[in-house]
Amino acid sequence: MAARRSRLSRSSDFQRIYRQGSSVASRFLVVYWFRRPPEVTAEGPRLGLSVSKKLGGAVVRNRVKRRLREAFAAAAPRLAGDHDVVVIARQPLVDLVEREAAGEKGLVAAALLLGSLALGVLGYRFLGGLSWIDALLNAAMILGGMGPVGELTSVSGKLFASFYSLFAGIAFLGIAGVLIAPVAHRLLHHLHLTGEER
Repeated sequence: MAARRSRLSRSSDFQRIYRQGSSVASRFLVVYWFRRPPEVTAEGPRLGLSVSKKLGGAVVRNRVKRRLREAFAAAAPRLAGDHDVVVIARQPLVDLVEREAAGEKGLVAAALLLGSLALGVLGYRFLGGLSWIDALLNAAMILGGMGPVGELTSVSGKLFASFYSLFAGIAFLGIAGVLIAPVAHRLLHHLHLTGEER
């Protein structure tokens, strides 16, 4: 990630690059670059980022900035050391980063689901005394909110079933939250923009 000393933050630096620098654009971003005058003392290329509030909330903008800084840090050794660079993010880039984040959340949700299922299978198998297939069926039914289908006779099995039922309820809420949060955020952001337009 780009060190703070290699970041542009002053408005005058941005304006100078916009006025005097060269630029190239794509559907994802606009890049300006400018060779620093000799009197400006700095080591290596410096990066300035412009991510408009119109593109999303603070969480979304910070995520985009982090990705851009990581990309700049990886490319910095190949860039001219006496240049300043300003990157302006466009909406398609924000959408791309959000889809990436949603994919990461999907992996987290899948890991939580498989881990919860595995815990239930092992508990029903070794504490409840059920066969592997019956343990899998009970764990899946509990996680799905349908309730158990096998009868437990041991005290340890019943205690585990009580604990697992409570755990499954919490796990379901957690998994649903991970999956629904990006959709809810997009909806609220859309409603916020619609309200501003009115």
